Amino acid sequence: MSINVLSERTADAIALVADVAQRPSFPDSELARVKANWNRRLAIALTQPGTLANAAWTRAYYGPDHPYGRVLPTAAQFGAYQTGQLKAWHAANFGAKRSHLYIAGKFDAAAVKAAVEKSFGGWAAGPDRALIPVNPKAGPQVLLIDRPGAPQSTINLVFPAPAAGSASDIPTRVMNALLGGSFSSRITRNIRENKGYTYSPGSSVALLPTNAVWTFNADVTTAATGASLSEVIKEIRTLQTTPPGDEEAAGMRQYMAGLFVIQNSTPGSLVNSLATRDALGLPRDWLDTYVPATLAVTPAQMQAAANAFDLSKMTLVVVGDLKVVTPQLQAVPEFKGIPIKTVTIP
Repeated sequence: MSINVLSERTADAIALVADVAQRPSFPDSELARVKANWNRRLAIALTQPGTLANAAWTRAYYGPDHPYGRVLPTAAQFGAYQTGQLKAWHAANFGAKRSHLYIAGKFDAAAVKAAVEKSFGGWAAGPDRALIPVNPKAGPQVLLIDRPGAPQSTINLVFPAPAAGSASDIPTRVMNALLGGSFSSRITRNIRENKGYTYSPGSSVALLPTNAVWTFNADVTTAATGASLSEVIKEIRTLQTTPPGDEEAAGMRQYMAGLFVIQNSTPGSLVNSLATRDALGLPRDWLDTYVPATLAVTPAQMQAAANAFDLSKMTLVVVGDLKVVTPQLQAVPEFKGIPIKTVTIP
């Protein structure tokens, strides 16, 4: 829960957040409206190829029985919920042990501390944090979702990544910026600027409390689906065999360090960084050490991070016109011998 207020209303905001967090009412009169709104959003989401691709790879990678593998509910699930269930879930899961309170801005520290103690001091501890172990299916697996006549294919390519805070974490983030995670990345220059296969390709490192993955995604011209993937794999293999030059590596280090500073320049963004730090179990000094650690990443470390991308652990999802896409994928040498499975969502 979050709220932005004028500094002189900080104590009032604390009281309001405390009341909502500890004593939600869940009125029966609101449930039908909430269900209708969410079912409308779900219906729209199921028409979006990016949503379908994300749901497909998470289900295949984490498994349908793990929360990470269930990103899309069904309309039937929404329809079955009653306010009694919501109240019971809140009572079983919300408590002081699982909570962090962040306040950033200009305020009277003593007055804010007194307001926090007054509003939250009596909150029951509640349960310990629940961290559910992950046992992902690392691949290789190729999943296809048919959209007959689609002019574009949506691609999600996924590899396991180092855990947050591990020795390879920051080198992997810098490597990602060089490979596909920035507008000047190699993949972007290749399949956007040079080939014209796509408008906005990108990659990212998704860090979760018990897992991490590297994902590449793009909407590419249907006829260039196979060629696009071949070029992405080529860029990965090039980085695996040859470390980047000093100038390119320095540019990516500076980009990542500068981006971090900019992203933490407002109270709200700083709170988000602190919350992420705590959710991932990172050290208290994480924000202080991130920039120096980023600037210290070497070209050899970037190459080593890329070498963690093993095609035998790949998960690939393509949403598109399968009568056009499937023959292209079958012609990509790296995919030969990997079973291609057609799936549906949900």
